[in-house]
Amino acid sequence: MWRDGRICYARADTVNHIIRREHGGDDSAANLQAACGPCNYGERTHAPVTATFFRPTARQMQLAEALDAAGIATGTGRRAAQPVLARTFPGQTFTRRDIDTACAWRRVRGPLTRM
Repeated sequence: MWRDGRICYARADTVNHIIRREHGGDDSAANLQAACGPCNYGERTHAPVTATFFRPTARQMQLAEALDAAGIATGTGRRAAQPVLARTFPGQTFTRRDIDTACAWRRVRGPLTRM
């Protein structure tokens, strides 16, 4: 997990909310990321870096969730995401910005793990 510009290499054994529930975050897969206990519960000495510096629109979150449901890797970019989204949402077009933001959100959020 990214913390204060660094990566925490400890084993992820909890699930962290990117946008805390107290701040309007929910329990959707797009708002969760794997984290070690100390990072998740704020026991690390450095402050957490969250994905709140940009807030995806509902449409962009829908695209990110579709990529998650399709099992596409978190680091996937627009070129790999477009065919998956075309199959998932037939006949719909998406702006380059929507796809790029959905992919960027997934990279910042990190991979989803099911425990």
